Amino acid sequence: MTNRTITAVVMAVGLVAASAGTAGAGSGGGGLPGTGGDLFQCYVVNGSLKSGDTIDMNDKFTHPTNVVVGAPAILCVPAGATTVTPNFTAFQPGEADPDSILCYTPQVSNTVPAGVSITVRDPLTPGAFQTVRVSATKYVCVQAITSGCVGCPGPP
Repeated sequence: MTNRTITAVVMAVGLVAASAGTAGAGSGGGGLPGTGGDLFQCYVVNGSLKSGDTIDMNDKFTHPTNVVVGAPAILCVPAGATTVTPNFTAFQPGEADPDSILCYTPQVSNTVPAGVSITVRDPLTPGAFQTVRVSATKYVCVQAITSGCVGCPGPP
């Protein structure tokens, strides 16, 4: 179950990251202050439309693996932060570009009021719109730079 949840988060955040530039004014998608990178808040969702697609997933940690996609479980949305306490280190000019998303579990989840839902459309259910019920924050995710993968089978 943990593997499927992580896979869902990675897929969701990857899709959100690819379209983060489309976040409109007032939608909370400003990211971290300065050059801290994009920031996402990921919520547990309950949706009924199952994709049923099989994806031949391949990344730096595994060999190609067929993953059958089920129902949506997590929705990550662009978020903004004006301060980070006590502090954080922004990406420096000349550093490698972020190549991953790293998610943290919040110590206190933001509980969404009962009855909150949103309509979503994604590439795994082409042409279909579905309404998902949104509940508590599951992860807070940021861009990350990875290196030195010990024991990895190699790049995808």
